Amino acid sequence: MKFLVLNRSPKGKYSITLQTVRYLKRKYPEHEFAVLHAGQRIKALEKDFTEAKELLDTCDAVIFAYPVWASSITPPIRSFVSENKDALGGKEIGAVATYMGSGAQKSIKKLEKLLDVEIKPQLILTDLDEKKEENEQLAADFIRQLSDD
Repeated sequence: MKFLVLNRSPKGKYSITLQTVRYLKRKYPEHEFAVLHAGQRIKALEKDFTEAKELLDTCDAVIFAYPVWASSITPPIRSFVSENKDALGGKEIGAVATYMGSGAQKSIKKLEKLLDVEIKPQLILTDLDEKKEENEQLAADFIRQLSDD
């Protein structure tokens, strides 16, 4: 299965959120993961969504991966969804939300409302170092659910 991962973290390839995606790539080499760094590149993407549209055309599922800030999704995700809502239609959608406080579930509800779909599966991670084994099991369940749908 081919996944498009929309990584929202402003730290791009160095983010804790993306480390979760890297774990999934290592753990499940039979799947293909294309990563679009929307956090750092959103201004360029807003000018030209061609790359995003091409990736959307070729993927089976989309994973929105983002750190939760103030119980919400970030403007780059809103921009991406608004510009690509038609192309997202019919795709399996998953969400990976990392956080240190609270509000992860609320942020996913906001993303569901924006997309007008129920997001299943959802991977909500906190205390990445302290809960490593538990989080790895949650990540395994997430990718299994998303690839089985």
